[in-house]
Amino acid sequence: ICHLGGPIFCDYLQNQIGAGVFFHPFVVLDNGEEHNVVVKYGIVEKQSIIQDLTQWPYFYLAGRLQKPTLTLIEDDAIRNAQESCNLPNAVAAAFLVLQQKERKGEVTSLSELFETISSLSYMGDPRLDVGGEDPDKIRKLVHGNPGQLDRFKKLYQPCLESFAQEDLLHYNGDRIQWDSSYKWENRLPMALQTQLLQSQNNVAACLRDIVRKTSNPQSIKGVVTAGIGKSSDMHLQNYQKVFYGDDEVSCRSFSIVNGWINLEEKLLGRS
Repeated sequence: ICHLGGPIFCDYLQNQIGAGVFFHPFVVLDNGEEHNVVVKYGIVEKQSIIQDLTQWPYFYLAGRLQKPTLTLIEDDAIRNAQESCNLPNAVAAAFLVLQQKERKGEVTSLSELFETISSLSYMGDPRLDVGGEDPDKIRKLVHGNPGQLDRFKKLYQPCLESFAQEDLLHYNGDRIQWDSSYKWENRLPMALQTQLLQSQNNVAACLRDIVRKTSNPQSIKGVVTAGIGKSSDMHLQNYQKVFYGDDEVSCRSFSIVNGWINLEEKLLGRS
């Protein structure tokens, strides 16, 4: 369809529909071994990913990059947006979600914190609603691969240490306690703060709205960009992972952002 539509049509798809990401699934890479690697890669404008990391208008790539990734080519502007905005915002949002639960004091484990962070970008995801995604996916994102929990700790250590220096939290070993009297809403992107005030909803409900508004158009966009056949294969693969598990149906993907490449968490620990 994109070949028929030409560059103007592709530009419209990229910038007006979904989260500004143009995916190419089932790309075969010759890795010099007996079995080639099949990947899905996405192309996005640099400004779009920086906007999502700092403001969460789509909470799409921002959500993906709240999990450990392997950076092959560094970009200073993207790294700064990730470290100064996206990761601290994710921690603040996770604390607010955890505070909604009935608990004895604002104390949790690092494992639960990272699982809560991982769950943020799946709130409102229609794939979970219709059984098109593994219901145990959140736990697997944190514990599914050897060393994954340590990668989460390494990713968030600078952020947690910064909050600790502000005396907003204390953590020792696997236990973490945060100051629930602090207005963690002030650490969220400004647009999300405004949405919280106007809607009187909690942060989970607001994130569900953002994810739902992004996921549905992005899914439709996938049918156009990948074609009906490949798009159907992707959905079938997701259903297979639900029933057979990730070990039986392996999916590896990465994103290219103006020459900046990230391999998603499922490739980590398997190379």
